[in-house]
This record gives sequence, structure tokens and C-alpha cells, in this order.
Amino acid sequence: MRKSLKRLKALVKNPATHLVSGLVLVVSGMAKAIYDLLSAEQSFRLGVHHGVALFGLVQVLGSQPERINGLD
Repeated sequence: MRKSLKRLKALVKNPATHLVSGLVLVVSGMAKAIYDLLSAEQSFRLGVHHGVALFGLVQVLGSQPERINGLD
């Protein structure tokens, strides 16, 4: 049991996991935002997809220092 928990923790703490999950969130959030922008309804409404895209961007940016340190 402990071995599987350690593996799970290593996966969750991995910068590559943060990068991939952040990119997925950014792409999905931006896709919805672009769809809303191009739809017939031209008024701006702040939605969950904006928060998802922002959180994804934070995830991607947060993974960069660890990736850069790994290159050194």
C-alpha cells in the first residue's frame, strides 16, 4: 500500500504532470472562450472556462522553473 502511495505522490509532484495537465486546461478553457467569442452572442460573460484557462496557465508557468533546473 505504501509503495503505491509513494508512486502516486511522485506522479502528482512531477513537473511534467503539471505541465501536461496545465496545457490540457489551457487548451480546453481557451477553446470554450473562443467558441463563445465566435458564437452569435457577442456579449462578454465571465465563465468557468476563463478560470480553467487561468489555472492551467498557472500550472504551466509553475512547472517551468523545475524543468529549467532539471536541464542544468
